[in-house]
Amino acid sequence: MARRTMTMTDSPAEPPRNDPEDPHVVATMRAVAIGIAVSAVVLAAAFLPVQGLRFALGVLVGGAIVLINFIFLARIGRAMTQPSGGGLWGLAYIFKVFALFGVAALLLRAGIVPGLGLIVGLCALLPGIVVGGLCAAPGRGGR
Repeated sequence: MARRTMTMTDSPAEPPRNDPEDPHVVATMRAVAIGIAVSAVVLAAAFLPVQGLRFALGVLVGGAIVLINFIFLARIGRAMTQPSGGGLWGLAYIFKVFALFGVAALLLRAGIVPGLGLIVGLCALLPGIVVGGLCAAPGRGGR
């Protein structure tokens, strides 16, 4: 059986999706953001009867921090890939990190949310990325 190799004149079936304004990229980012939010709510609901309302609130706050971080990171990444460059967007990234984790530190220091609940909420990122990515994959989720 002979293998066929691709030559320089052959074009791939579909061009690579590197454009941040590509509808598939936008849909994937939206699906991942929804997946993160749903994961945080599911985790909070699972811990509510076991650990109580304060712990579930900590999970929701951690999930909100991860969600806001993901959305801002996606917007900053989109802006930095534009031809105009991204010098100020690098500063926006640094400000974002200090703001989000500063708020988390203040909430922990004030005792509003428990640390373990916040960490569990931060862990909503992983299933959110996996579920959102699978839902947005080509051939799934109505595409």
